This record gives sequence, C-alpha cells and structure tokens, in this order.
Amino acid sequence: MNSSQILTDGVSDERAWRASSIDDITAWYYPLSEDCLSSFTWVIRDAQRNSRPITEISHPDRSSNGCEGCLQPALDALNSGRGFAIVERVPIEQYQVEESLSMYWMIGQFLGIPMEQNIEGTLLYDVRDTGKNVAQGARFSVTNAESSFHNDNSFGELLPDLVGLLCLHTAKSGGQSQLISGYALHNELLENHPDVLKTLYQLFCFDRRGQFKAGESPTSQFPIFQWSRG
Repeated sequence: MNSSQILTDGVSDERAWRASSIDDITAWYYPLSEDCLSSFTWVIRDAQRNSRPITEISHPDRSSNGCEGCLQPALDALNSGRGFAIVERVPIEQYQVEESLSMYWMIGQFLGIPMEQNIEGTLLYDVRDTGKNVAQGARFSVTNAESSFHNDNSFGELLPDLVGLLCLHTAKSGGQSQLISGYALHNELLENHPDVLKTLYQLFCFDRRGQFKAGESPTSQFPIFQWSRG
C-alpha cells in the first residue's frame, strides 16, 4: 500500500455516520436464534467431552447450523454498514465461564478469522484491571485507565478488520464503550482541516508497550490513515 495516496473524496454512505444520523439503536442488535444457540451448545458439549481447548473448537457446517440467518446481517453491518453490531442472547447466565468463551469463540469464527492478540500468540485475551500502570508501559487493557479512541494493534504490522468484546462481569462503575466512525472523522478533516489530514497520512511513532521480541525496536512507525484504490 502506498501511504502517499490520500482519499480526496468524501464518504457519503452509512459508514460515515454521526450521532445525529446513525440508525435507530434497536437496529444495532442481532439476537441469536434458538437453532443457532442449540447448535453452538451441542458443539460446546462435544468439545468438553473430548477435552478440546476452546481455540480448537470449530463448527463443522457454517451454512446449516441455524446461525447464518442471524449472524450474516451482523457481518454485513460490520463490513459495509455502520461498522459495529451487538450480538445478543448469548446466555452467559446459564453457562460456566469456559462455555461462554466457547460460544464467543464460535461467533467470532463465523464473523472472521482469529488473529494473535500479543507476542505470546494469545487468541482469547482478557481485558481486566490487573493493577498495572499505563505510565510504566502497561497496555491499557490490563489497567483501570480510560483509553481514548483507538484501533487495536495500531502499533503492529496487521490491523484487525473486526474487534469483538464479550462482557462477563459488568463493572460497578465506568467501563463504558465509545465508538466513532473513522469515515466521518476523515470527512470532517477533508472538508475543514485538509492540512491536518495530509499530516495524518504521514508516519507516526507508536509505543509497542512491551509487544516486541528481543532485538526488535520498542517503537514502530505507521500512518494514522492509509488508502489505496481497489
């Protein structure tokens, strides 16, 4: 990808939403069907009987498990719509933690391909306060610090197309999720601050926050925006 290319046309479809233009909140939710839940539960029980780790669980037939009808619209919204979706009716109150994670894993497999979360190769990553400090180089995800708007793995070579979160225990306070449209932000900068936008297509230094191997640089360089035709 040539980072010198700049998108000079505004994005006018539903990806470039604002709080005043986004669709009704009820449209954000995609409930799992009874058939899909039953199918997932069967796979989970089979994996338990055969002592398969969560990250080795896969459903044998995606098209016939009752899930395509409820999850394909969510995937369409993620890829070509507003860019986020809330999959509901995951019955965590009926499951042990490992069972809930197994269902979360299978939903993720339907929506995309898992990628490693850190240099240790972790595929399922806990976001929780471990008492560590951002000021001492810890990742925000293991602290109680509020994180500003960001893309996951922005310091890495590969950016995930999708990010999924499963809430097992709601925080007593704080912990709210906030989203913005990167397309709407790009439109705003293109119209009102083109000089700033041009700068954001240049390289910036990122702190890799311990996510590097021996001999590698503790920092990386990437642009904030990249674009290529096609």
